[in-house]
Amino acid sequence: MNTWQKCKCPQCGNVIYSRARQRYTPQAGAPTICAMCATILVFSEEMGARLPTAEEQLEIDGNVLLSRTLETTRRAILMLQNATLN
Repeated sequence: MNTWQKCKCPQCGNVIYSRARQRYTPQAGAPTICAMCATILVFSEEMGARLPTAEEQLEIDGNVLLSRTLETTRRAILMLQNATLN
């Protein structure tokens, strides 16, 4: 069973869909990125999106692989937005 959860980015208001699958459901506090504004977010207890707390941000920053992956993804989103505008 696949369930789509719909929420909005707290930074830009873009609609974000999270998908709960049988094999993988994001855990509260798991990071994600808004595909519109490239803001790093985390899943809430209700599977909505919210800005990370200071503690969560420190945890993200302390995980080298995760922080590099998020930053690379964030830069790619911003580059695509810039290419679309030009």
